[in-house]
Formats: sequence, C-alpha cells, structure tokens
Amino acid sequence: MNFWQRLETGCDRWLSAPAVNAAGRMGLYRILYSLFYLWLISYLRFSELGLIPPIRWNPPLLFLGFSPPPGWIFTLAESLLPAALILLLFGYRTRLVTGAVLALGFGLAGMRASLLLKEHTLMLVTFYVPLFMLFSDWGSTYSLDEILRQQRGQWTPSPQNSASHYIWPARGLMAVLAILFVSATVDKLLQGVWVSDPRFVGDLMLEKSVESYLNNGFPVNPFAAAIANNNYLIIPAQYFILLFEAAFVWCFFIPWLVELSCP
Repeated sequence: MNFWQRLETGCDRWLSAPAVNAAGRMGLYRILYSLFYLWLISYLRFSELGLIPPIRWNPPLLFLGFSPPPGWIFTLAESLLPAALILLLFGYRTRLVTGAVLALGFGLAGMRASLLLKEHTLMLVTFYVPLFMLFSDWGSTYSLDEILRQQRGQWTPSPQNSASHYIWPARGLMAVLAILFVSATVDKLLQGVWVSDPRFVGDLMLEKSVESYLNNGFPVNPFAAAIANNNYLIIPAQYFILLFEAAFVWCFFIPWLVELSCP
C-alpha cells in the first residue's frame, strides 16, 4: 500500500469513526451556532451597503461579472437572515433553513467584502459552517423537527446515538479549518513582518479594534491599548499566534483533541 492509499484509508477511518453522544452534540451545536450568529449580525448593518457608491465595487472571483445589487436587496436579505436563524435555532425544517442561512449569510458577507474589503473572516460563520451542516443531521435532536416526527410516529435518534454519520460533517469542517490555519501561518511567514517587526501585532490589534468600531459598531476593546503597548505580552503573543495556527493540524493525530474540537 503506497502513501496515498494509506492516507485515504486513514481519512476514511477518521471520518467514519463513531463519537460519543454524536447526535445530541450536533443538536446542541446547532443551537449555539444560531445564538452566536444572531449576536454577530446584531452589530452589522448590511442595509447600509446600499448607500455605498457602485464605484467601490471590487468583487472576489466568485462574484466577478455581477453588478452591485440594488439597495432593497440588502434590506430584504437583512430581514430574512435573522428569521432563518430563529427557525434554525428551534430546528424547524432544518435542512431547508440551513440552505437559506447559507445563501443569505454568504451573499451578504460576500457583498460586504466586495464593497468594504473588510470582514473576510465572516466567511467562516456564513459559508463554511452552514455548507458542511447542510449535509448533516443536526436537526434530528433538540428540535421541532424531532417533535413533529415523533407525533407522526416516525423514528427519531436518541441524543446518545454515536453513529458516525452525525459527526462526520463537523470533522470535515475541522479539516478545512486546519488547512486554513496552516496556510495562514505560511502566509504570515512569507510576509516577514510577523517575525521581524516587534510592533506589528500590537499595531494590528489597535487597528482592528478601531476598524471594527467604525465598520461594524462593535465597542472598542478598553484593554486593547494597554495590551498592545505591553511588550512583555504582545511580543510573545506574536509568536504564540504562529505556533497555535501551525499546531492546529495536530488535532488529527491526538484522539482527545479530535473529540474536543468536534461539536
């Protein structure tokens, strides 16, 4: 068996391995994700994107060839997204609603990035998570769908069900995160400033705090200035960030980290 066959076999075994309380954990993850997403968009004003001049339109590759949408599109999508998230929170028509959350959230985040060139990190919440969960059964527990199926006399899984098909989407998502973290480490090392400029992370922290307030309305971190100007904290943090991102890939090889990092 060559290297690639062993790698494929190992990946298959990893994805198909059972996980303790897999069905219940995914149901809880759906609830926590919905609550976090609702909190996140409470600070964002997507309808304001309709006021930005079209000349600022600078779409990523996926949106090339499209013109900026009219302002009413942002207002409509901004109203539909929290409604879809509330339905997802309670687990009603979960798969359909997950698709709606993916389309609405990714569309709004992509337009925001196209017009403001900010908040590319929103893609993790708006794209990667709902994309993988679209193929999951995270609505099979702790949901209205579960109650409705029980009323119809249909089988519903126990939260203690450990079957692999409940947990594999979370593991697939974790694999994507590992690739993103490692690529981010490589990019930082290629930039050079992460290891050559002792003020880089401190200045970046202050810059991001102010940008988040101006663009999103998030409160400025009251401790940002004190931390950013403390060399005993910020310089070690500069290297810790690189080590953390590079070490994320080890979650594939340490069993307890696999269980900890999956919902």
